[in-house]
Amino acid sequence: IATHALAPFSWALPPDGVFERSAIRASGPAPAPRFGALRAVGDAYDVDTGALPLRRPARVSLPLPAGADPRATGLYVVSGRALRVVATGAGPDGRVTGETRYTGRFALYEDRAAPLIGRRRALIENGAPVPYSRWALLAPLREVGSGLDLAHTYFEIDGARVPSEYDVDMGLLRWRPRARPAPGRHTYEVVATDRAGNVGHAIGAFVIR
Repeated sequence: IATHALAPFSWALPPDGVFERSAIRASGPAPAPRFGALRAVGDAYDVDTGALPLRRPARVSLPLPAGADPRATGLYVVSGRALRVVATGAGPDGRVTGETRYTGRFALYEDRAAPLIGRRRALIENGAPVPYSRWALLAPLREVGSGLDLAHTYFEIDGARVPSEYDVDMGLLRWRPRARPAPGRHTYEVVATDRAGNVGHAIGAFVIR
Protein backbone atom coordinates (compact mmCIF):
# COMPACT_ATOMS: atom_id res chain seq x y z
CA ILE A 1 0.00 0.00 0.00
CA ALA A 2 1.29 3.45 -0.94
CA THR A 3 0.52 5.67 2.04
CA HIS A 4 1.01 9.40 2.40
CA ALA A 5 0.35 11.03 5.75
CA LEU A 6 0.62 14.79 6.14
CA ALA A 7 -0.95 15.00 9.58
CA PRO A 8 -3.85 15.19 9.89
CA PHE A 9 -4.40 14.21 6.23
CA SER A 10 -3.96 10.60 5.04
CA TRP A 11 -4.10 9.03 1.56
CA ALA A 12 -3.59 5.29 0.99
CA LEU A 13 -3.50 3.31 -2.27
CA PRO A 14 -3.61 -0.53 -2.62
CA PRO A 15 -0.52 -2.27 -4.06
CA ASP A 16 -2.28 -2.76 -7.42
CA GLY A 17 -3.74 0.74 -7.38
CA VAL A 18 -1.74 2.03 -10.38
CA PHE A 19 -1.30 0.68 -13.90
CA GLU A 20 2.47 1.27 -13.84
CA ARG A 21 5.14 2.52 -11.47
CA SER A 22 4.99 6.25 -10.91
CA ALA A 23 6.04 8.87 -8.39
CA ILE A 24 3.21 10.03 -6.14
CA ARG A 25 3.71 13.44 -4.58
CA ALA A 26 1.76 14.75 -1.59
CA SER A 27 2.03 18.24 -0.13
CA GLY A 28 0.23 20.60 2.21
CA PRO A 29 -1.31 22.16 4.11
CA ALA A 30 -2.40 25.01 1.83
CA PRO A 31 -5.45 27.29 1.62
CA ALA A 32 -8.51 25.51 0.25
CA PRO A 33 -9.91 27.01 -2.98
CA ARG A 34 -13.34 28.62 -2.86
CA PHE A 35 -16.30 27.03 -4.62
CA GLY A 36 -19.59 28.93 -4.72
CA ALA A 37 -21.57 28.73 -1.51
CA LEU A 38 -19.38 25.98 -0.05
CA ARG A 39 -17.33 27.05 2.96
CA ALA A 40 -13.88 25.54 3.44
CA VAL A 41 -13.33 23.94 6.85
CA GLY A 42 -9.57 23.84 7.45
CA ASP A 43 -6.68 23.47 5.02
CA ALA A 44 -6.24 21.57 1.76
CA TYR A 45 -3.75 18.84 0.85
CA ASP A 46 -2.49 17.98 -2.64
CA VAL A 47 -1.90 14.52 -4.11
CA ASP A 48 -0.32 14.41 -7.58
CA THR A 49 0.31 11.33 -9.73
CA GLY A 50 1.07 13.33 -12.84
CA ALA A 51 -1.05 12.22 -15.78
CA LEU A 52 -1.22 8.62 -14.55
CA PRO A 53 -4.77 7.44 -13.72
CA LEU A 54 -5.43 5.21 -10.72
CA ARG A 55 -6.39 1.58 -11.28
CA ARG A 56 -7.92 1.24 -7.81
CA PRO A 57 -9.54 3.86 -5.58
CA ALA A 58 -7.42 5.45 -2.88
CA ARG A 59 -8.65 5.77 0.70
CA VAL A 60 -8.59 9.38 1.87
CA SER A 61 -9.24 10.79 5.32
CA LEU A 62 -9.35 14.09 7.23
CA PRO A 63 -10.53 14.70 10.81
CA LEU A 64 -13.73 16.64 11.41
CA PRO A 65 -12.73 19.88 13.20
CA ALA A 66 -14.30 20.71 16.55
CA GLY A 67 -17.55 22.61 16.12
CA ALA A 68 -18.10 21.51 12.50
CA ASP A 69 -21.53 20.13 11.61
CA PRO A 70 -20.93 16.44 10.81
CA ARG A 71 -23.91 16.22 8.46
CA ALA A 72 -23.14 19.38 6.48
CA THR A 73 -19.38 18.80 6.22
CA GLY A 74 -17.91 16.57 3.55
CA LEU A 75 -14.54 15.62 2.08
CA TYR A 76 -14.06 16.92 -1.47
CA VAL A 77 -11.35 16.79 -4.13
CA VAL A 78 -10.67 19.59 -6.60
CA SER A 79 -9.51 17.81 -9.76
CA GLY A 80 -8.82 20.18 -12.64
CA ARG A 81 -11.72 22.61 -12.60
CA ALA A 82 -14.17 20.12 -11.11
CA LEU A 83 -15.17 19.72 -7.48
CA ARG A 84 -16.19 16.17 -6.51
CA VAL A 85 -17.51 14.85 -3.22
CA VAL A 86 -15.53 11.94 -1.76
CA ALA A 87 -17.44 11.35 1.49
CA THR A 88 -19.90 13.00 3.84
CA GLY A 89 -20.30 12.53 7.56
CA ALA A 90 -17.72 11.49 10.15
CA GLY A 91 -17.15 7.96 11.39
CA PRO A 92 -16.77 6.80 15.02
CA ASP A 93 -13.12 7.89 14.86
CA GLY A 94 -14.16 11.48 14.17
CA ARG A 95 -12.73 11.43 10.65
CA VAL A 96 -14.40 11.94 7.26
CA THR A 97 -13.17 9.02 5.16
CA GLY A 98 -13.92 7.87 1.63
CA GLU A 99 -12.52 6.33 -1.54
CA THR A 100 -11.79 8.02 -4.86
CA ARG A 101 -9.93 7.48 -8.13
CA TYR A 102 -9.39 11.23 -8.49
CA THR A 103 -6.30 13.05 -7.33
CA GLY A 104 -5.90 16.76 -6.77
CA ARG A 105 -6.49 19.06 -3.82
CA PHE A 106 -8.42 17.49 -0.92
CA ALA A 107 -10.27 19.55 1.68
CA LEU A 108 -13.31 19.60 3.92
CA TYR A 109 -16.19 21.87 2.92
CA GLU A 110 -19.44 22.76 4.64
CA ASP A 111 -22.47 22.62 2.35
CA ARG A 112 -25.28 24.95 3.45
CA ALA A 113 -26.88 25.61 0.04
CA ALA A 114 -29.94 23.68 -1.15
CA PRO A 115 -30.01 22.24 -4.68
CA LEU A 116 -31.11 24.73 -7.34
CA ILE A 117 -34.41 23.95 -9.04
CA GLY A 118 -34.82 25.29 -12.57
CA ARG A 119 -37.98 26.21 -14.44
CA ARG A 120 -40.45 23.34 -14.49
CA ARG A 121 -42.16 22.30 -17.70
CA ALA A 122 -44.32 19.63 -19.29
CA LEU A 123 -42.68 17.54 -21.98
CA ILE A 124 -43.61 18.90 -25.43
CA GLU A 125 -42.65 18.31 -29.05
CA ASN A 126 -42.72 20.93 -31.80
CA GLY A 127 -44.60 23.32 -29.55
CA ALA A 128 -47.51 20.91 -28.97
CA PRO A 129 -48.18 18.54 -26.05
CA VAL A 130 -47.04 14.98 -26.72
CA PRO A 131 -49.43 12.04 -26.32
CA TYR A 132 -50.30 11.46 -22.69
CA SER A 133 -48.63 8.05 -22.70
CA ARG A 134 -45.37 9.98 -23.08
CA TRP A 135 -46.34 13.05 -21.06
CA ALA A 136 -44.02 14.05 -18.22
CA LEU A 137 -43.34 16.88 -15.82
CA LEU A 138 -39.67 17.89 -15.74
CA ALA A 139 -37.60 19.94 -13.31
CA PRO A 140 -33.91 20.77 -13.95
CA LEU A 141 -31.82 20.33 -10.80
CA ARG A 142 -28.31 21.61 -10.12
CA GLU A 143 -26.35 20.55 -7.06
CA VAL A 144 -22.82 21.82 -6.44
CA GLY A 145 -21.75 20.25 -3.18
CA SER A 146 -22.58 17.07 -1.30
CA GLY A 147 -24.74 15.59 -4.06
CA LEU A 148 -28.45 14.85 -4.32
CA ASP A 149 -30.15 12.60 -1.80
CA LEU A 150 -32.39 10.83 -4.31
CA ALA A 151 -34.45 9.12 -1.62
CA HIS A 152 -35.67 12.56 -0.56
CA THR A 153 -35.87 14.27 -3.97
CA TYR A 154 -39.27 14.03 -5.63
CA PHE A 155 -42.45 15.63 -6.99
CA GLU A 156 -45.63 16.11 -4.99
CA ILE A 157 -48.78 16.31 -7.13
CA ASP A 158 -51.91 17.77 -5.50
CA GLY A 159 -50.27 17.30 -2.10
CA ALA A 160 -49.28 13.66 -2.55
CA ARG A 161 -45.78 12.35 -3.25
CA VAL A 162 -45.48 10.54 -6.59
CA PRO A 163 -42.79 8.20 -8.02
CA SER A 164 -40.06 10.40 -9.46
CA GLU A 165 -36.89 9.57 -11.37
CA TYR A 166 -33.70 11.56 -11.75
CA ASP A 167 -31.84 11.62 -15.07
CA VAL A 168 -28.20 12.10 -14.04
CA ASP A 169 -26.95 12.85 -17.57
CA MET A 170 -29.60 15.51 -18.25
CA GLY A 171 -29.84 16.82 -14.67
CA LEU A 172 -33.63 16.42 -14.76
CA LEU A 173 -36.13 15.22 -12.19
CA ARG A 174 -39.05 13.56 -13.99
CA TRP A 175 -42.59 12.53 -13.12
CA ARG A 176 -44.13 10.30 -15.79
CA PRO A 177 -47.63 9.14 -14.73
CA ARG A 178 -48.90 5.78 -15.94
CA ALA A 179 -52.35 7.18 -16.68
CA ARG A 180 -53.52 10.52 -18.00
CA PRO A 181 -54.02 13.03 -15.15
CA ALA A 182 -57.61 14.03 -14.62
CA PRO A 183 -58.78 17.14 -16.51
CA GLY A 184 -58.46 20.39 -14.63
CA ARG A 185 -55.88 22.30 -12.64
CA HIS A 186 -53.23 20.44 -10.64
CA THR A 187 -50.67 21.80 -8.19
CA TYR A 188 -47.18 20.43 -7.76
CA GLU A 189 -44.16 20.89 -5.54
CA VAL A 190 -40.56 19.92 -6.28
CA VAL A 191 -38.57 18.83 -3.23
CA ALA A 192 -34.82 18.59 -3.81
CA THR A 193 -32.60 17.43 -0.93
CA ASP A 194 -28.83 17.07 -0.83
CA ARG A 195 -26.76 14.71 1.29
CA ALA A 196 -25.94 17.52 3.71
CA GLY A 197 -29.64 17.83 4.55
CA ASN A 198 -30.30 21.09 2.68
CA VAL A 199 -33.76 21.14 1.09
CA GLY A 200 -34.96 23.21 -1.86
CA HIS A 201 -38.64 23.70 -2.74
CA ALA A 202 -40.43 24.99 -5.82
CA ILE A 203 -44.18 25.10 -6.43
CA GLY A 204 -46.39 25.54 -9.46
CA ALA A 205 -49.44 24.32 -11.31
CA PHE A 206 -50.44 22.84 -14.65
CA VAL A 207 -53.77 22.37 -16.40
CA ILE A 208 -55.00 19.25 -18.18
CA ARG A 209 -57.70 19.98 -20.78
